[in-house]
Amino acid sequence: RGIHSVGKDKDAFAGFEGMGIVTSTGNSEAAASFAGKRVSFFAAAGDQGSWADYTVIKAAALIALPDAIDDEQGATALVNPLTVELFLVECEKAGHKAIVHNAAASALGQQLVSAAKKEGKVSILNLVRRRENVETLKKLGAEHVIDTTVDGWEEEFKALCTTLKPSAYFDPVTGSAGSKIITLMPDEATIYTYGTLSESSAYTIPAEAILLQHKTIRSMLLVKELRDPEVAKAVFTNAIANLVAKTYQTTIHKRYPQSQFEAAIKDYEANASKGKILLVPDSI
Repeated sequence: RGIHSVGKDKDAFAGFEGMGIVTSTGNSEAAASFAGKRVSFFAAAGDQGSWADYTVIKAAALIALPDAIDDEQGATALVNPLTVELFLVECEKAGHKAIVHNAAASALGQQLVSAAKKEGKVSILNLVRRRENVETLKKLGAEHVIDTTVDGWEEEFKALCTTLKPSAYFDPVTGSAGSKIITLMPDEATIYTYGTLSESSAYTIPAEAILLQHKTIRSMLLVKELRDPEVAKAVFTNAIANLVAKTYQTTIHKRYPQSQFEAAIKDYEANASKGKILLVPDSI
């Protein structure tokens, strides 16, 4: 739709992350250090994508993969794990002891539950839209999960807000669903917008939420936040440690050859909560 925060050119081929083996490099010391290595990579603005047999990626967007991380986990090792660690680093910096997270049964949401449980510093009020997703998150150790399709969920949400006192809402949805949560959040809450899953991405909230309840809305974009060297160091160090420890385990639903990407997209749209779909070269 041309609105992704990374700002890719519309004529670039698709794909934001992946893994592979570096077959050739530029002349810089940083680039040459990756020669022949297994790497995870992020295809940022100005780069081509990952849906290809070969692509060209900046050395700064590569991470050499330890043997303890297999190819499948390596292919999904950056965007979600780094985003989760970014959230936890921000919580510590801002003093958030309890947060709300929407679309919490996503791969990112499941990893956030696992990482927060391991760290033990942040409580999460998780919001989902399917009953089976409540059980999925509880099996991972989530204590507070609300299905927002159930009648009366708002009252349960308010009651938990009274108990947990969440001071932040991490929102990948926006639109009317995100706006609803903002209006229900406690006063002085900070809203971190990090995605636009809603078809209608505009927030519609009453002015008093800002003027009288002192709520703040700010962006939380991975590529922007990692420009801070201290944040980047903490995020990358923690993410790699948790990947090696298997705190982060991405569920892989299916593998498709790249030539069948259209079928893969339809499958993911119909079964997003079942896990990620990997595209692999047709020759594999």
